[in-house]
Amino acid sequence: MGKKSEERLQGFFYTKKYLDQTPTFYSSINGKVLLIVYGFIELPLRPPHGFIDAYEKNKIITFNTVDFVNSLKKNIKNKVDIKLLDDSKDNVVKKSIKYKLKKYKIYDEKRSLLNNLKNYNLTIHFYLSTPFFETILFNKPTILIFNKKIQFNYDKNFYLFMKRFYENKIAFTSIREAVLFVNENFNNLESWWNNKKVQKIREDFCETYCRNFKTNSDFKEIFK
Repeated sequence: MGKKSEERLQGFFYTKKYLDQTPTFYSSINGKVLLIVYGFIELPLRPPHGFIDAYEKNKIITFNTVDFVNSLKKNIKNKVDIKLLDDSKDNVVKKSIKYKLKKYKIYDEKRSLLNNLKNYNLTIHFYLSTPFFETILFNKPTILIFNKKIQFNYDKNFYLFMKRFYENKIAFTSIREAVLFVNENFNNLESWWNNKKVQKIREDFCETYCRNFKTNSDFKEIFK
C-alpha cells in the first residue's frame, strides 16, 4: 500500500520493517540465487481473480521452476536455493520440485525471507505476491516471471509499471528470455540493478505500492 494509494483500490501489503535508508545493493562473491515458489490450494478461483483453478496454476509454476533451473549455467545452478510456500493438497508442488530438483535446498515458509536476504544476490519470483514487493523495497535484485494467466487482475496503473519492468529486465513473460538474461548478467548484477533508470523505476514502484511504515501508529492512521 503506497503513499499514493487511491480510494477503492486494494493495497497489496505493508512492510514488516521500517527502513531509515534503503540499502545500496552490493554483489557478494558467495551470494546465491533464491527462487520463490508457490503451491496453491485446489479450489477454483472466481472473478475478479480469474477462472483458472489451482491445479493448473500449480502445474504451470512447477514446470516453470524446473525449466528455469535446468536452463541455468552450471556455475549459477550451484548457487540456487528454493523458498517454497506450498498450500497445495498433500504438498504436491513441494513433492514434485523435490523429485525433479533433488540436489537443491528447499526451505518452507517458516524460514524468514527478510532475515536471509543478505545471503542472496538475486531473487526470482514465479508468482506476483508479497515477497516480490519486499525484495523490491529492500533493493535486492529481483526478477519476476509474470504469467498473466495465473495472476490476479490489476489496475491500469499497475500494468504501466509492468511495462517498465519488462523494458528494464525486472519482469519477463518468457522463461527462455529470463534465463538468458540471468546467464549473461549474473556476474554483473550491480551494473544492471544500480543503473539510474532501474533504480528510478524501483523507487516509483515502492512509492506507489510499498508503503514504508515507521510505526504501528502510522499504519493505524490509514483506518481513521
